Amino acid sequence: MFLYALTLLMGCQFASQTPSGEVTIPLESPSGTLWVDYIDVGQGDSTLIVLPNHKTILIDCGNTGKGDEVLSVVKKRTKSIDLLIATHADADHMGACDEVMRGIPVVSVLENGQGKDTKAYSDFVTEAQLREYRILLDDEDLAFDPSVGLRLMAAYDDDGMDKDTNENSIVLKLTYGSRSLLFTGDCEFNCEKTLQETEDVNVDVYKAGHHGSSTSSTDTFLSEVTPSAVIVSVGVKNSYGHPSPYALDRLGAYTDAVFRTDQKGTLTLSTDGTELKISDKNGLLWWKN
Repeated sequence: MFLYALTLLMGCQFASQTPSGEVTIPLESPSGTLWVDYIDVGQGDSTLIVLPNHKTILIDCGNTGKGDEVLSVVKKRTKSIDLLIATHADADHMGACDEVMRGIPVVSVLENGQGKDTKAYSDFVTEAQLREYRILLDDEDLAFDPSVGLRLMAAYDDDGMDKDTNENSIVLKLTYGSRSLLFTGDCEFNCEKTLQETEDVNVDVYKAGHHGSSTSSTDTFLSEVTPSAVIVSVGVKNSYGHPSPYALDRLGAYTDAVFRTDQKGTLTLSTDGTELKISDKNGLLWWKN
């Protein structure tokens, strides 16, 4: 409880310093390539977004001890991170964020404010407080690149936070040209229900919620998302049985382009705003649309 109160206090203190604001509408025409690396961190999540103007967003950092794996990918793309988003306080998402923040300059940090009484979360807060650090309290648009729409969605903004930390994951929708991507953290049934009722979640590429668990990627949610391709961030032979065969069946009703980090390793998406490509770390092209 103390950590949560401290985090909320610090978040309010730094709120005015973090780059944010409404996206310019209409967005500028696409110019250049947008890159997304779905980083293989085993049973966890970490995703790097490099915008056409070279601004960078890192969503989650994998579990404690995975900092080197994340940094090895990040440093091939950039010398700094403009925004680090910790979707929620589970260790497999933000456990290595302190390692990442010590390993590369990070300008600003964003989280949902629902802390945990764990060393991983405490270490995260310690490092985050040294940077521009705040709490996402409501849905918000980010103006990082005039050609890219970046919509942060908080499924907890109207009714307060769910007791299940997964349901309070920060969700990001990215739009570039005619293409769109969705990053859902560990969003499960309640989170998905709120999003489908309040937001436009229809996208081309969907990062499956909660590592493809049976309680995420529900039928009703997918009927709104209608993905053409899906990325599942998951560890090899993990003890949770992720991804669930039930979730895979539901995803398979929309696309056979389902790519898993436990099978392909780190996956890279690139788009010029019209064409989408997904390849592996060796540059082998797996999907084009």
